[in-house]
Amino acid sequence: MTPIEILMQEHRTIERVINRLVTVADAALDEGRLERQPALDALEFIRDFADGCHHAKEEGHLFALMAERGFSQEQGPLAVMLFEHEQGRACVRAMTTAVEAAAAGDRAAVEAFAQAAQAYAELLLGHIQKEDGILYPMAERALTPADHQALAARFAAQEAADRATGAPQRCLALAEELASGPVLMTVASGAGSGCHVCCHHGD
Repeated sequence: MTPIEILMQEHRTIERVINRLVTVADAALDEGRLERQPALDALEFIRDFADGCHHAKEEGHLFALMAERGFSQEQGPLAVMLFEHEQGRACVRAMTTAVEAAAAGDRAAVEAFAQAAQAYAELLLGHIQKEDGILYPMAERALTPADHQALAARFAAQEAADRATGAPQRCLALAEELASGPVLMTVASGAGSGCHVCCHHGD
């Protein structure tokens, strides 16, 4: 499997967890209380796998190599992807801040969690579409065969280090457990701009 194929496969897992997160958030709005454990599991997956493993591969290896080949990290596609990663982290901070009070039935916290979850989902689903459809094909064209080999070696080294911590194994098990719950496709993917609200919560 090539490095780009690895990233795209990881996207499919991330999408499944995002959809479950939105279902949990929607249920919380209906019931007035957040189901605590699925919310915590989704946040752990997002922090440790989507960000800690997947985004680390992109930022530390793919984007860095693309920058070496002339892509700017201050403007253009890489800058957009990096900015959206930061927006996503702000949404996660907002959800983390609200989760315990929302699980205790605090209505304002429930609404804050749901708002941040919806914003995160809109952002990340659109972000994934842009990477799969635009950025990754650009990388495939721009990088040489030697670059792809070097990228594969960097990915393998990072994955070995990640496995040594147990994080990927734990997070993939969480993803399977979360995906086994009910999923309602309530997010319009492709928006990619819904994180402004949660950025305020994350400040």
